[in-house]
Amino acid sequence: MSTYQLSWSVGRTIAPMLLGFLLDSGPWHLWTVLALVVLTGAAILLCAERVLPAHVVAPLGKPRPPLRRRS
Repeated sequence: MSTYQLSWSVGRTIAPMLLGFLLDSGPWHLWTVLALVVLTGAAILLCAERVLPAHVVAPLGKPRPPLRRRS
């Protein structure tokens, strides 16, 4: 539990400092880095979709069936 809290604390400390530095260096630097982070995340998700089992990834056109509750 303490590691989980530490990870959030580190993120809350580093993110404003890093984003402030990028904003200081120029307004387009911040948006360029954020766009690259988003595009990288999208690429990772698309690659991970191919590796995951079929029952985990739902096709776009097909909704997942509702889960049945145990009584």
